[in-house]
Parts: sequence; C-alpha cells; structure tokens
Amino acid sequence: MAHQASTLPASPPLAPGLRWAGLAVVWFNVFIGAFVFSEPAPYELMAVGVVASSFLFGLPFRAGVLPLLFLLMLFITGGMIAMFQTDYLYDASMYVAVSGFLAGTSLFYACFLSGDPIRRGEMIFTAYLCGAIFAAFAGIIGYFDIAGTGELFTRFGRARGTFEDPNVLSPFLVPPVLWCVQKILRGPFRNMLIFGPPLALMLFALLLSFSRGGWGHTALSILILSSLWLFLARDARLSMRIVGFGFAGVVLIGVGLAAALTVPQISDLMQDRASLSQDYDTGTLGRFGRHILGAELGLERPYGIGALEFARLFPEDPHNVYLNAAMSYGWLGFFSYVSLILITLWRLFVTVMQRADLREISIPILAGFFPLTLMGTFIDTDHWRHFYLMLGLAWGVIATPDTRVRFRALNPATRRDKAVPVGA
Repeated sequence: MAHQASTLPASPPLAPGLRWAGLAVVWFNVFIGAFVFSEPAPYELMAVGVVASSFLFGLPFRAGVLPLLFLLMLFITGGMIAMFQTDYLYDASMYVAVSGFLAGTSLFYACFLSGDPIRRGEMIFTAYLCGAIFAAFAGIIGYFDIAGTGELFTRFGRARGTFEDPNVLSPFLVPPVLWCVQKILRGPFRNMLIFGPPLALMLFALLLSFSRGGWGHTALSILILSSLWLFLARDARLSMRIVGFGFAGVVLIGVGLAAALTVPQISDLMQDRASLSQDYDTGTLGRFGRHILGAELGLERPYGIGALEFARLFPEDPHNVYLNAAMSYGWLGFFSYVSLILITLWRLFVTVMQRADLREISIPILAGFFPLTLMGTFIDTDHWRHFYLMLGLAWGVIATPDTRVRFRALNPATRRDKAVPVGA
C-alpha cells in the first residue's frame, strides 16, 4: 500500500485554466528574482501576492515542512526580541519584517515543489536560468561599457548585472550553472547545443564579477554535483562520460581563462582580486577582526543588539551570516538558524542517498546549497532571495511523500520491506 504524507486540509482542486495560470505566475516570479537594482524589488512586490493567494486557493501545507516552519518561527521570534535592544526600532523592525517575508517564500517553495518535484523543479530551474541569462548578459555588456551601460551594470569596475552588488550576482548564477552542467552531463548530445551557450555566458559573467566567493562557490558546487553523480552512477558509460566531460571542462575553462587574461583590464583586476587577503579583511576592525569582536560581544548579549546595530558600533556590517544571526536575532535566532542549516543539509543529503527518483532535482539543490551556507561565513546572505529559494527547494524534496509501492515478503522469517516505483 502506498505511503502518503499527511497534509493540512486544502481547498478543492483548481480548474485547469487557473492551475496553468498559477504555474505561469510562479514561473514569472522566479524569473524576476534576477532583477534587484533596488529594494523593494519587483520580486518582493509580486511574491507577496503569489504566496498569500497560493495558500488561500488550496496549496497543501505538508507535514514534512513543519520543521522548517518551526525553526524559521524561532529565528524570526529571536529577531523580534532583539529589535527592542536598539533605539532604532523602525529600522530594526523593517529588517525583521523582510526576514519574515523571505521565510514565507521558503515555505511556499517547499510546499509548491513537494507536490510534483520533478516537473515543478524543472519549471523553477528553467525560470531561474532565463533570469540568470539576462543578469549575466547585462553584466558582460556593462563590463565592456557597450552602449554606455557600464555605469548601470558595473560597480567598482566589476560586473554586477541586474543586481546591486557583484558579490550577489556571482552566487546567484551558481544554481543555473549547475542545472546546465547536469543537463550536459546526463542528457543527449543536443543538450550541449542547448545548455552550452548559456553556461559559457554565465561562467564569463562570473569571471567578470571578480568575486572570490563566487569563484569558490562555483568550483565547489560543480565538484559536488559531478562527484555525487559519479558516486551514484550505476552505468559505466555515465561514469566515463562524467569523467570525460569533467576533463574537457577543465581544459576549456583553462583556455578561456587564459584568453580572458590577455585583456589588460581583466588581467589587472584579476591579479588584485586573486589575493586571499584584501585591505578591508585585515586589521583590528577589518572583516575578520570584526568577526572576533562581534563574537565577544555576542557572548555578552543573549538577546542580541538589534538588526543593523552592528554597523553603528563598527565600521561595517558583520559580513558573516552566523555572526549577524547572533547580533540581530540573539542567541535564540543564532541557534535556530544554525540548527536549520545543519538539519536541512543532513536531511537533504539523506534524501539524495535514499531517493533515486528525486536525484534529478535534489542533487543540484544540495550541490548549490551546501557551498552557499559556507559562503555565509564571510558575507551576509540572510536577505538573499535565492538563498531562501534554495532553502525552500531543499525542503520541497525533503517533504516529498514516498509514493513508491511497498510490499512484504510472504515468508515471515525473511520478511523485509521493499520498494519499487509505481508502475514498475
């Protein structure tokens, strides 16, 4: 008998026309997540209506996402307590409100994806890829100041595309890069012609962002994606294909990088950005110095100091999402946030290992989300829209009910649960 995950009561199913319209709205909302010149961005304005109307019109709330809901509620509660520790109550309350809104988008994507993870995951990543193509193209033409777009699409001589900062553009591009890599590794030859050009475009934009974190995030994510498929592959031909494409990819990237470095503008900035220690990283009040001072302050302030208060005490923001959790959300927010990250990674990894039927969507999510959590140790990611998107997608596959048919052996002495796909 098939196992069904429990859900809270839902409204009757929508008519086909309304259902397709709803899917189109979700697609477009993911797509416009690539355009964040200022805040609030179009994504926020549209997502409020999408999230609210989806639950009102019958999107089931699966019991599998309750841990996500519980930990996010603790996190936001910590922020609400901490905001009373500052004199700037309005600024702090707005900051926490944005966190609450983004947490709501995670719940939405988790519930939405869990209803049909493969097809809806394909839809979401396709929308994400289309938006990323626009953002990458804008970054490239801006970097070379084509048609006078340099001032609009660059910052500090680095490509920022349709975002406010180059350090946001680069990690935003990583999930669609992974999607293209997976399509090329596992798909037919024509996928190279379909996904190869956008992959090259995004990788070039990543290079021109000159984001050290973005470079490392991309390399580690591709390594994780390829390694997981190589480890889990049961087909020798697929294993050889992954190894072959991996070698060819390294060669092509090396050749492309060498060609890019022949441009003095790129070479000079690359040499500067390749340094592991920038001026703003070192010193007592540098990035890492602030981490130490902030950690010491956090041990003394269990309720936190309030959102945005850190930058008033020190020259800049924490640039560490975990330190920011302690400062802006107190100990309650810090421990709930760390717990959320660890539980998400563990349950997502278990899902990848145990649910072969979900690997097409779960592997790129894990490969992109794990390095993103590491990136949070040196940059504030707590208000990145695509972080909450990936968090929601992770819980979407975690909460997906197991609909494989289960049966028992007739001999009680050798009774063992087995599972086969429906229709096998």
